[in-house]
Amino acid sequence: TCPAFFMRVSLTLAAFVIACAPTLAVAMDRTSVYTKLDSAACTQYAPPAVAEDEPTLEEGKIECRGPEGFTATIHAYDGRSFMQFGDSFGVGETLGRMFYSFDNPGPAMEWRLHDGQPVSMILRFKIGGLSADGIKDSEGNVLVVHRLPGLGGPACLVGWVDAKANTAANKMAQEMADAAPAFQCGKDKPHTFGEVTPIIAYEAENIGLDRM
Repeated sequence: TCPAFFMRVSLTLAAFVIACAPTLAVAMDRTSVYTKLDSAACTQYAPPAVAEDEPTLEEGKIECRGPEGFTATIHAYDGRSFMQFGDSFGVGETLGRMFYSFDNPGPAMEWRLHDGQPVSMILRFKIGGLSADGIKDSEGNVLVVHRLPGLGGPACLVGWVDAKANTAANKMAQEMADAAPAFQCGKDKPHTFGEVTPIIAYEAENIGLDRM
């Protein structure tokens, strides 16, 4: 039997996957579906019109349709992204800012499905523009994993994988995404997985992610 979630039992993600692999291989089919941000599945919206004397930092949004009626919306505000997820039951609240740095998402969303049911989503962000003492890498490249709604709870951030620091970052992000159904939003704490460059370590500390 697989543990409820590797964070609560102090297991590494790799150990969790190895221990559970035989069960998962028999129990479910794990696949990916991709949605390109510049495809017909995504709609870009301009920011709302405001009076000239009422400037706004809102920069619009991109709403993408994923598999099985799921949606993911990237809200842009002052050069930074905020995620929002929805399913056939409605759209959830907008989640908090992910980075202090300016960020650029894309080029595609990777939806992870278990037996055809979407459970998580991976999205790459390139970040930069951060000025902080001790930060040598001014630009970062990170894969962000979110748990989707409809799994007995809301959507939430599960964690990050630093794509510059880990040669197997894509596979590691998929492993984290496949563990997302056991992640309890509001109880389990988001974390980084694997090695991190200085800028990602700084960002993770400021956002409140644990290191794994």
